[in-house]
Order: sequence, then C-alpha cells, then structure tokens
Amino acid sequence: MPTAVCCLAPAVMSAVDTAFVGTCSGVLDLAAMGPAVMVADLTAIALGWHSGATLNYGLRAPNDAAKRRVFSASLAIAAMMGVGVMVWHLCAAESLVGAFRPSPELVPAAAEYVRVRAWGLPLLCLSNAFYGMCAARKDAVTPMLVAGVSCAVNGIGDWLCVRVWGMGVGGAAWATMLSQAFAPLAYLCIRSLRGD
Repeated sequence: MPTAVCCLAPAVMSAVDTAFVGTCSGVLDLAAMGPAVMVADLTAIALGWHSGATLNYGLRAPNDAAKRRVFSASLAIAAMMGVGVMVWHLCAAESLVGAFRPSPELVPAAAEYVRVRAWGLPLLCLSNAFYGMCAARKDAVTPMLVAGVSCAVNGIGDWLCVRVWGMGVGGAAWATMLSQAFAPLAYLCIRSLRGD
C-alpha cells in the first residue's frame, strides 16, 4: 500500500491540477494540460528508479555507518540528477511538449506548466531518495503520510491558485511544485523529530 501511494502521488497531483484547470479555466487551458501533464508524469516515472536503488543499496549495507554513506550518496545523486533534469526542462519545454504534437496554440500554456513543474524536480528526486531511505529502514508509514499530505497540499494550492486567484495552468503547476517542496521538508522534519 505505501509503495502504491508514493508511486501514484505525482499522477494524482497532475489529475487534481487537470480537474481544477478544467473546472475553473478555459477550454484551451484544459487542452494544454494534456501534453503538459504527459511530460511531467513521464518525467516523474523516469526519475522513480532512484528510490529503488537507494532501497537496494541501503538494505545491503552491512552496518549503520555504511548505510549512512549510502544515504548521503543517494541524496547527492538525487540533487545532481534533479538539477540536471530541471535545466533540461527549463531549456527545452517547448520541444518536450511538442513531442506530443499539440496544436500550436496549446504550446505556450503547456510549456509554462512544464517549466514551473521543472523547478520542483530536484525536490521530487530528493523525495524519491528519502522514500528509499525509509523503505531501507523498514518504515512504510512515513512515505505514505508524506505522499498523502503532499497531495492534500496540492489540492489546497490548486484551489487557491486556480480557483481563487485565477492563475490557470501556471497556478496549477505552482501548486504542484510547492507540494513537491513540502515532501522533502516533511521527511527532514520527521527524521529530526525521531533523531535519525
């Protein structure tokens, strides 16, 4: 169950984004969400391997000192990988969206969504690393709680940004990016409260 919740969280956030945009914005904004969400969700899926690698190496570590080294390396790799993919998305948003062959009038809004979500990719990668660290410690509850609360934060952010403030596609992306920023902070807070 916790694994499913963590794997589905980015797709759930994208679905909530699309629902708010579809309800509160125009038809063009809703249509732009199609290719934009595809880019964002496929990127999240492609970056998901890191949590499994962290889990595998963390489980194989012979002692706590080796486990700490694995976790430190995992966080460093996650940060570098996230920054690299973020830069790629920021520089090539139109090309990434264009791979799905949308109508030309949809590309600016879809590219805006991809660019804003790109700022959250390093945080998503860190969340994946923290998830793998929790799983290696046989903690299934923390990742599930963090993913659930992140989805709730996204829903509240979508309500504020899209419905209340009328920010459209960009507002939906900001809500999701901010909810992705919440996740690694939540993991760090929980770890410090436990004294890990």
